[in-house]
Amino acid sequence: MELSRVVLLALILARLEKLPVRLLLRKAFWNDFRTRCAAYLGRNWPHVLLAQIAGFLLLVYGLMNGLIAVIVNEGTVRMAAEMAGFGHDKREAASNAMVYFLKNMSVIPMTMVYLARMIGFGDERVNA
Repeated sequence: MELSRVVLLALILARLEKLPVRLLLRKAFWNDFRTRCAAYLGRNWPHVLLAQIAGFLLLVYGLMNGLIAVIVNEGTVRMAAEMAGFGHDKREAASNAMVYFLKNMSVIPMTMVYLARMIGFGDERVNA
C-alpha cells in the first residue's frame, strides 16, 4: 500500500513539473527545486500559505470527507453488504472498506497534489 503511494507521489510530482519520472532522481533537479521552493515560500509567506492551509482544511479535508460520509450511509452500506453476501454482522467492515476505498481514490491523491503545489511544485522556474 505504501509503495503504491510512493509511486503515485512520484507520478504526481513528475506531472506537476512536466518532466519524466527518471529526472526526479537526479540531484540537479532537487537542487533547482530547493532554490525554487525557497523563493516560492518566501514570496507567499505568511498570507498565501495560511490561506492555502485554510483552503485545504475546508475543501479537501472537510468537503471531501463530508461527501464520503454522505455517500457511505446506512443504505449504501446495506446494499453493498447484501451484494457482497455479507451478513448483518459484517456491515461495519463493509462501511470501513467503502470509506478507505473512496479516501484512497480521492482524498489522498488530492492531498498530495495540494501539498505539492503549496510548496511550489509546478511553479515556474526561478533563475538562480
